[in-house]
Amino acid sequence: MFLGNLLGWTSAFLLFLLILLYLVRRFCKFFKLFQHDSCKKSSIILSKIHPYIGGLIIITGITHGYIVMSGHLRLHTGTILWTLILVAGLFFVLGNRFKFKLWLKYHRWVALAVFIAFITHYFFRDLI
Repeated sequence: MFLGNLLGWTSAFLLFLLILLYLVRRFCKFFKLFQHDSCKKSSIILSKIHPYIGGLIIITGITHGYIVMSGHLRLHTGTILWTLILVAGLFFVLGNRFKFKLWLKYHRWVALAVFIAFITHYFFRDLI
């Protein structure tokens, strides 16, 4: 159970890092700070690690779910959260692969759904 909880908190931290890219860009744009090196550097670094963290959260999320649910697959708030994370990743992969122009817009909308699903999973994990 300890490993399951550790993977859950690791996934939550990774999700925070994924959301941080969007927050940093919005902050810099709102305050017109993109000419500052710190905004440019942090945005570039977060952009480069974003896809890798996305892949890592898919792995840690499914492993966390498998351990916590004792290997039983069932519909759960965590299953919905993991599926939405997977969909967000698929928009990225397929959007880049097939040059789908609106992929980023859909990726961001699904990311909002991921955030809502995370809050639901954290506070109401036995809702379903």
